[in-house]
Amino acid sequence: MARVSNTVREYLQQVLPPGVDPGVVDEMARKVARSPAPAATLDAELAVFGKRFQVGCPQTFAVAAAATGDEALAPLGKAIEAHQAAVQGLRDAIAKVEAEGHAIEAANQGKAAEVAQLVQSIASRKSDLESAQEKKGRIGMAALILGIPAVAKVSAVQMVMDDVRIKELNGQLATAREAQRDAETRLAAHAARKATLTTKLAALQQKEVELVQGLATAPARPVGGHLGAAQAAATLKRREALQANLRSQLELLEAVRDSAAAVGVHLDGAIRDLRAQLAAADKLVEASQKDLLQLVKVITADDPAAAATRWLDQQVAAKTKALMRELGLDVNVYISRLVKEAYPANTPEAELLRRELTKALQAGLRPPG
Repeated sequence: MARVSNTVREYLQQVLPPGVDPGVVDEMARKVARSPAPAATLDAELAVFGKRFQVGCPQTFAVAAAATGDEALAPLGKAIEAHQAAVQGLRDAIAKVEAEGHAIEAANQGKAAEVAQLVQSIASRKSDLESAQEKKGRIGMAALILGIPAVAKVSAVQMVMDDVRIKELNGQLATAREAQRDAETRLAAHAARKATLTTKLAALQQKEVELVQGLATAPARPVGGHLGAAQAAATLKRREALQANLRSQLELLEAVRDSAAAVGVHLDGAIRDLRAQLAAADKLVEASQKDLLQLVKVITADDPAAAATRWLDQQVAAKTKALMRELGLDVNVYISRLVKEAYPANTPEAELLRRELTKALQAGLRPPG
């Protein structure tokens, strides 16, 4: 009897999940051992045991409690197969999401590097502007030494124009650096969130190992009757726990991936804005370099003073055209309005004023080349 009792106890300890009261297992083993015909009463005793165990595990024993003997094994077996397929599906999903997360994070590192490079490029454009402005100042000083004040005036005007450009570029650079700091903050926040989630993930992975080991140590030879149902139900419970564990792992990995993706979207927007700012900075530098070339041509002309005067007149003409365009004014319409206000009637004086205004404005708009 002791042998039978020990055999049943060992078997029950193997098929039932951890946490079952050892006293219940011992009681079941003793009942079987005391029975005059253990083989005949095993099913009945295990049926009683199954009902008692069902109180603690209602979900996994719901199918077993609804049937007796081998009738409980078929649905439990199908449930186990379904769980096996679900577990494999979860493992595949985990591998896919983990790979996606790694790819997104790698892409984010590249994007962060591009953000830093764009900010550095914008800063270098400011250096280019300051260098061009310095050269214009040296040319202006040379013009004063040579006694060509008109050229010095051109130099001064261009330096003021560069001041405006540098001020504009300083604003762009401040915005660019703020975008870089924001990107770094978001990357750091993602790293901190990932570290927290990874700690939780490690605990789940350790529990997964324990669950898999529990399934691996289950008895290899199935039996029938209520003992077989108990074995199948215990296996199902372990697989349910494994499936829940993997589902939790998947949710954590999805959270890591989605966090990285959100950072990536923000970096994409920052890169678009920084590229636009760099293009605008390039235009500022290009305009300054063009002015510097004109200044060199002016001071090296056969008549530097005349060349300087022409350049200044062109600037006045350009400013006049820009102002009238901004105001939405046509030259002829503007002149007619001024003449009509001065001379309502069409008189010789009105015609004379029209000619003088036209000459003056046209001279400003199209200075002699």
